[in-house]
Amino acid sequence: MPDMPTDPERTRGRYRYLLDGDPAGVDERFMVGEVAGGAVRVRSTRVSATPVSRLEVDARLTPGRWDVLVRWTGSAPGVIREATATIAASGGTVATTRTIDGERSDETTTAGSLYPLVRAFTGLQVLASVAGPHGVVVPDVADPSDGRRFLVPVPSERSAVLLGERTVVVDGVERAGSAYHWVGGAYPDGAEFVVDPGGLLLEYVVDQTAGRWRVCLAEVTGPWPVPLDWPAA
Repeated sequence: MPDMPTDPERTRGRYRYLLDGDPAGVDERFMVGEVAGGAVRVRSTRVSATPVSRLEVDARLTPGRWDVLVRWTGSAPGVIREATATIAASGGTVATTRTIDGERSDETTTAGSLYPLVRAFTGLQVLASVAGPHGVVVPDVADPSDGRRFLVPVPSERSAVLLGERTVVVDGVERAGSAYHWVGGAYPDGAEFVVDPGGLLLEYVVDQTAGRWRVCLAEVTGPWPVPLDWPAA
């Protein structure tokens, strides 16, 4: 994949993770910019304290095809040290090749729309789920100690129901969005997601065993991202 452009038109952003109102020890940042040939490149990094890990997603989006590289490094006892997934999504099919601690797997193909884990892509999947059940494919990161399952593409059906208008404060500025109840996959009981008119996730809230998670867009520098304008696979 080519390097990101160095011109000032690229965008940077950050999502803040809270658990029961307190910082959750997760930092997620993203960068978006156009590259050669009219492609869009989205790079995102999520650093977590529990377990100590770093997840990187590097996506090159062109009309009809997404090429995505997912990298994971972990340093906590018992977790995978290094894992990668090379993913190509096109025409409703997701092809994935995994390498877990040096062991490479055969390519697998899965039907559905690729959701590359990070929050910059979440709004697109929520909006695509409004018209009816929407097939989503997500690399599995639920258990970083299980090399047989880690980064395996997991299909699920998602559906979203519009709840109403919402505003979310991003870096001191109120941003308008719409709230949706999104159900399926990692959210069997559903969660509330607020997405702006351009398809960017502003916030979501979900109740899980560990407590109430709230993930919100904290800051954006550069042109405001419009995921609905990105090339579709």
